[in-house]
Amino acid sequence: MHSLCERFSVLWLNKEMTIDQIQEKTTRLLKQYPKDLGDELTDELQSLKLIYSANFGEKTLSPWDLLNAIKTSNLENLFPNLTVALRIFITIPATVASAERSFSVLKRVKNVLRSTMCQNRLSSLGVLAVEKELAKNTNLDAVIDDFAMKKARKGTL
Repeated sequence: MHSLCERFSVLWLNKEMTIDQIQEKTTRLLKQYPKDLGDELTDELQSLKLIYSANFGEKTLSPWDLLNAIKTSNLENLFPNLTVALRIFITIPATVASAERSFSVLKRVKNVLRSTMCQNRLSSLGVLAVEKELAKNTNLDAVIDDFAMKKARKGTL
């Protein structure tokens, strides 16, 4: 996924690049997609670099936001290859292994403990497995103290 973003980064990070860097990265991108993109992409990116601040502001737009900004500004005819390249990048399927690992954990939990646990607990364990970053950042001491302060043990946290 990192190499994919690096390959296409010339499309949205071109305002910080020199003309030589734009030409080098665009040449590599054109070699990957010769049937979809034309040689004019280099010229389009250099033109975009010149008009970027006036049309889109100073902040760097994400690929999705840049494509939407080009469409809303009616600049598609001025940047046809850039539009195609952004659409290719946005629609390329990329997987993240952490999501697959989360489902593997859920599968193991469900198989081993399913017979002794109710559906509510299984769902809660599944959410904890999928949202493990949020669970790691949770202050458990505060949750335990809050639970201990409640008189009725059946209250919601």
